[in-house]
Order: sequence, then C-alpha cells, then structure tokens
Amino acid sequence: MYFKRYPLIEKFRTGEDGDIPMMRLARLLVSGAFLGLIGNMTGIDGLTDVTGMASRLDAGHFILSHTDRQPEGSVGRREVAFVLYLTQGWRDDGGAHTCRWSEGASAAVCIPPRINTMLIFRVPRAHAVLYVPPFVTASRLALAGWAYSRT
Repeated sequence: MYFKRYPLIEKFRTGEDGDIPMMRLARLLVSGAFLGLIGNMTGIDGLTDVTGMASRLDAGHFILSHTDRQPEGSVGRREVAFVLYLTQGWRDDGGAHTCRWSEGASAAVCIPPRINTMLIFRVPRAHAVLYVPPFVTASRLALAGWAYSRT
C-alpha cells in the first residue's frame, strides 16, 4: 500500500491536535447519529464504535487488493467500511478509483472519487484503489474508517 494517512479518530479522542477543521468531521464520525445512519443503511443493528483516518493519495500512490479484515486483538467486530471523498474536481482519468468485486466475479466495479460521495460496504470484502498516474497534480483526499459492533 502506498498512500499517506493521518490517524484522525485517534487524534480526536486524545485531543492531541486541538481544533483543526478536520476534528469537526471526526466528531461527526464518532457520533451516535453517524453510527445510526450506517446501521440503517446496511441493516446492521448495534454498531457501537468507529475507527478511521484521513488519507491522501498522490501521483504514484495506490492501495493493493485487501479485504479490511479485522486486525488481530482488536476489540469489537469490524462490520462496515466507509470512505468519504473530499477532493473537488477529480479527473476521471486521474486514477484513485475504489474497485471492489465479489468472489468469483469476472469484473470489478470501480467507483471514481467524487467530492462528498461516501462509499459504505460490509467487510470483509475484496477491494483496491487504482494507481494515480504521474500527470496528476492534485491529491485524492478522503476520510476512511470502520464501524464496529460489540460481538
């Protein structure tokens, strides 16, 4: 995986970076209202926690295929992944599309990073982020994370 990340939710919880504008988004992501929305959209009851990060993909960056499977020793059960795209005017040929596929599928579904678009999907599920070509001068910015249940 080649991209830059900032542990937004962790920094919010510790208060380490004060009141930078991104902390307002972090406050929303850890709220019961957000967990309720995600639960309603996915049909999963009992979501109790969120972890997440701010991510930045620049020219040459990509994220290899992975499933967002739960890390060993983590508390709760990782149920849902989400990505909120924050870059305005991203070019269709700029890469950084999130591609996902089902087991046995012959083709992936690739979603371009449109500003204020949020991808939400149950995990584990295979997905990747396409390579950002060298001619791209913008950064693909996003908030990405996971919602957990207690069990």
